[in-house]
Amino acid sequence: MPRLVGDEPNPVVGIRTKATIASPEAWQLAHQSAQPLLRRTMWTAVAGLCMQVAIGVVTGFGSVVSAVASTVVFLAVLLVLLFAGVKGNAAAKSLQR
Repeated sequence: MPRLVGDEPNPVVGIRTKATIASPEAWQLAHQSAQPLLRRTMWTAVAGLCMQVAIGVVTGFGSVVSAVASTVVFLAVLLVLLFAGVKGNAAAKSLQR
């Protein structure tokens, strides 16, 4: 993911753990191994947005159903993103061994 996070650790974007910021190699390996899950995070968010719009049009954007759906979408995106971070961190730690 060099277009988004760069080739070296940075203070703004990326999987920022002790293992991933240890070296540029660890940073790159972490993001390469997490890239499929980061893509899934993006597609989960896009699917969730589409679902939110559809639910909002049918039931109203301020309805209980819409609020529950937005919470579920948020938790799904967060879960996939956290899993990507854990996978990237594990890859960076394996480089240190």
